[in-house]
Amino acid sequence: MGRVNRNSLVSATKACVLAAAAGTAIASLWWTFAPASRASTDADRTIADLQATVTRLQQRIVRLQDEDQIENLISIYGYYLDKRQWDQLADLFADDGSMEISLRGIYVGKKSIRRALELFGPLYISTDYLHNHIQLQPVIHLSADGLHAWSRSRALSELGTFKRVGVWGDGIYANEYVKENGVWKIEKDHVYTTFFATYDRGWQYAVSGAPTESKQIPPDRPPSVLYDSYPGEFIPPFNYDHPVTGAPIEIPPDLQVRPNAAAGPSASAGAWVVGAQIDGAGAPISAPAGNLEQQLADAHARVAQVEHTVGQLEDERDIETLQRTYGYLTDKAMWKEAADLFADDGTLEIGGRGVFVGKPHILEYLTSLAPKGLTYGKLLNHLQLQPIVTVAPDGQTAKARWRWLAEVGDYRKSSLWGLGTYENEYVKQDGVWKIAALHAYFRMYTPYAEGWAKAAVPNTRPEKNLPPDRPPTVVY
Repeated sequence: MGRVNRNSLVSATKACVLAAAAGTAIASLWWTFAPASRASTDADRTIADLQATVTRLQQRIVRLQDEDQIENLISIYGYYLDKRQWDQLADLFADDGSMEISLRGIYVGKKSIRRALELFGPLYISTDYLHNHIQLQPVIHLSADGLHAWSRSRALSELGTFKRVGVWGDGIYANEYVKENGVWKIEKDHVYTTFFATYDRGWQYAVSGAPTESKQIPPDRPPSVLYDSYPGEFIPPFNYDHPVTGAPIEIPPDLQVRPNAAAGPSASAGAWVVGAQIDGAGAPISAPAGNLEQQLADAHARVAQVEHTVGQLEDERDIETLQRTYGYLTDKAMWKEAADLFADDGTLEIGGRGVFVGKPHILEYLTSLAPKGLTYGKLLNHLQLQPIVTVAPDGQTAKARWRWLAEVGDYRKSSLWGLGTYENEYVKQDGVWKIAALHAYFRMYTPYAEGWAKAAVPNTRPEKNLPPDRPPTVVY
């Protein structure tokens, strides 16, 4: 197994690899494509094929770099939000960008967004206040022209005032971005609140609804959609297709957010089909003297090396999208869609209940966790974190370690923290990555009220009413 080291949140290593690939390996090839003396038509054809390959590689590299820049933008947004750096946060938006947080309504344009940020407190964090907003689990997709993008990500928030109140917050971002003069900016910031809960009682009892419109700093437009946050049941719309089936991720009508008629028509994401333009692509440089056959052989070798590196990075990105989507689907008890992420002969092993083999049995197991799907009072948050993805040299299989953090419970009945790791395997079939084996180890489950210092829930074991296909691979 071989891998290009890549951390999904701060990808300095990947940036170095891409810079080297784009700035050294590819740039050094252009001399090969000059209209110099050529030995034959075959050489002309080979050179043309190489040039086309290099142009495609440049486009793929630019898209990987764009995704990294958007991921950085998502992270920077959270850091500015933590410290109430309102001027810097507002500058992350396009001039005509919009912000819609919870049910507070829509603020349009930088000036209006800057004004609205005062809803969350005065400029700069001050003594005794905590305003942490951790940005997690991004899934990023680009338009064909490379100038627009969409993301689904998650916020885990710790808020409060010392000696007075502490609050947990959780929500989903469904955002849009625009690339202006080579710089990515937020075009639409839309946060769906999952819950706010006081620290002392947690999501079992002390939850509040999504904040609504302010009279002191009124929005430019009403909220675009209406929904009931936890303990109510709703699923924010997915702004990307299922990573395995390629079909839109359909949400049951009774769990959809509802368009707000009072808001009027709103702009929606379009489909851009213009090919990405790469500066300098196809611009030949004079060829040095030398043996053409050797030059072509060297060029082929360098192109193959860059292509392998780019392919590995794209595979890692696709696997991260796959696993993060698993988390978003299990959050909302979308069991059929979650099972469709697996290969037909895939396996699932969670805790100590044994190994379930094949899509039908995996679906049966997942459904048993919440047979009625997402219902009133049900919380199933499963955060997918800290990936280390290793792709095999042939690019057809992969392994990954992940961390998961769970906030689960039934309103006014129970609430639990969960924590553990995945040791997963993936397979690429017909060019699409699928889960070959999901193995989730429990590190701890604990009732929220007691916490891990006072109480622990025992690990699960095989059950007679839903027997596994194989016993647990590890008993712990």
